[in-house]
Amino acid sequence: MQYLSIVVVLLLICGYSVLGKQSLFCYQCKATDGSCENYTSASSYNCYDQLGDYTTNVAVTCYSAFIDYSGIVDINGATRDHETGVYRECGIIPNYLGDYCEWYIAELAISNIPVVSCEWCNISYCNKHTFDLETGLITGNSVNGGSIVSLVLLLLNICLMYVMK
Repeated sequence: MQYLSIVVVLLLICGYSVLGKQSLFCYQCKATDGSCENYTSASSYNCYDQLGDYTTNVAVTCYSAFIDYSGIVDINGATRDHETGVYRECGIIPNYLGDYCEWYIAELAISNIPVVSCEWCNISYCNKHTFDLETGLITGNSVNGGSIVSLVLLLLNICLMYVMK
């Protein structure tokens, strides 16, 4: 009887992870917010809430980047130096493009905006990279947030596949 209870709980969890809504929570902030260097003061949200049903052939990631707007001016001639700093957000690109940061760096390079450093990840709350604010380089990469949960859900999905055979 005890094993039956465990199996039922596992099936419920597996069922939700297979049939339930997809989720990837990322920290969201930008340099102009004033506190994006520290992810703990950033808000977070589910990237899939923005996408709705548009997830086919799309890679959804979280990213952290340091962008250098020094010397960049907008179309009105105003300097954008105050925008230099850390950015955290969801990243959404077609699957065939692969590395989100490579694409992001190339995209901003079109406007001559240098990305000093960028890291992407695909586990909820993983974009909590730390930066050296003098150089803009990433000094720490804490992508462990949610990895245990992801591993448990993966194992439960595998269990469900064998149970449903």
